Amino acid sequence: GGARGLSRHRMVCVFTEPMALSLFDAASHSVYFWARIFRVFAGFPHRDGLGVMTVHHDGGDLCTPESVCRSVRPGDLDEASAFFRRHMPRALGRSRHTNVGP
Repeated sequence: GGARGLSRHRMVCVFTEPMALSLFDAASHSVYFWARIFRVFAGFPHRDGLGVMTVHHDGGDLCTPESVCRSVRPGDLDEASAFFRRHMPRALGRSRHTNVGP
């Protein structure tokens, strides 16, 4: 479903506990969008109990809220980990949890 011309994609939100918390707290790190050719990553600064969040904003399988596979699949964390390693290496600490949704 959805409005004409709009689509929904399965999005995997990955939350990590950063190695350098002071770099990613809300006072020094804002909501971000990181655009690369054919890929946009987005995320939020560290929040107590959640960690630092990132998501491949424009990727994933087409789905509806009813059809989305909400299970974490093998490989789901690989893309977020690669993003962190390349662009925000001090954010890549212990994995806190993962959410999946449209």
